[in-house]
Amino acid sequence: EKLRRDEIERNRRHLKDLSPEQQAAVDHITKSMVNKILHTPIETLKQMAHDPTGADLVEVVRRIFNIKPLQ
Repeated sequence: EKLRRDEIERNRRHLKDLSPEQQAAVDHITKSMVNKILHTPIETLKQMAHDPTGADLVEVVRRIFNIKPLQ
């Protein structure tokens, strides 16, 4: 989500002529895209977290993406 917002902000000058409705549409579309892209990987990681053989892979993904374990 932070990456999505940062990219919208970074490209704000290209979006300055959009109406409020168009800006809301860009916001909605980008949120939807991020959710669709991340849905399968997140669900797979959740399943693997409960599988003893998947724990190592979950740890690798955490390290690659610098994700802190849940407390």
